[in-house]
Amino acid sequence: MRRRLSRSKLKQRVARSALQGIARVVVPMVCKPDIQGELADDENLVLMGNHVGHLDPLLLMYAASRRGVHPRFYGTNNLFRLPIIGQLMRAAKYQPVTFQKRNSHHVDTTKTNVIDLVNNGIAALQEGEVVAGFSARITHRAGLKPERQETGLARMALAAQSGIQPVTIVGAQNTVPFDEDFLAAAKRSCAAVKEFSGSLRPSERSSTKWPFRRPRAVIAFGDVIPAIPAEAMMDKGGRGLPLGRPGEARKLAERVTAALETDLRRVVGGYPGIDVIRDPTRPIDEGRAPRTRK
Repeated sequence: MRRRLSRSKLKQRVARSALQGIARVVVPMVCKPDIQGELADDENLVLMGNHVGHLDPLLLMYAASRRGVHPRFYGTNNLFRLPIIGQLMRAAKYQPVTFQKRNSHHVDTTKTNVIDLVNNGIAALQEGEVVAGFSARITHRAGLKPERQETGLARMALAAQSGIQPVTIVGAQNTVPFDEDFLAAAKRSCAAVKEFSGSLRPSERSSTKWPFRRPRAVIAFGDVIPAIPAEAMMDKGGRGLPLGRPGEARKLAERVTAALETDLRRVVGGYPGIDVIRDPTRPIDEGRAPRTRK
């Protein structure tokens, strides 16, 4: 006998389905999505993606939808300011994260309670949910190599004893310019599509090609990385972040970074040139490259 969803859980499921429905409409309009690999059937799972462009959250949402999964996403607070989309994200219990500045890896702790954010994810995983997000800013590295991952999602996985599945995304990095505000880009794209569609007679719309070339975007699910068994400990008074053994979360994040880089090389080998950066506004530097342990 199937367990009935509570009213709040049903509201979350409807909101997540609506957001994924939007992704399934929008993504094929702006790129040619190619989903590779299988999403693990573990109930409590962390999806950690590499971050190459502004469309990555939409692409990850699209791929999860195609695999029949409704994750709880962690994303930049800017997405929650979008009309209608932001309201749906809150109803879906997605978690906003405020950063110190645009495309920064530094969380603004005056506006985001990191402890509550991590513990919220742990609780979601322990209830059998799938949690998804990006643990690094949009990469500045040459060849779109992943930058050093932060430890928030790794801490959640360790405390909840959940696996982490790396998700490699590449191909749509040039669709929205690096330095353009995402909301402004969305409005500009909608206006262009509306103008193009309005210029056609109804009989022409099904047979006319789009006015721009859609790039191929690959979303590749990698092998699950199991969380190292650890006893989740809490700091002062049991109200802080799960600690585990010192450095454990950092080591797990480094394993995910290495897996993302390996999977990126494999995807690029299958589609030469898919990692080309044509956006002159994107900075290139290795300041956040993974550290090499001695």
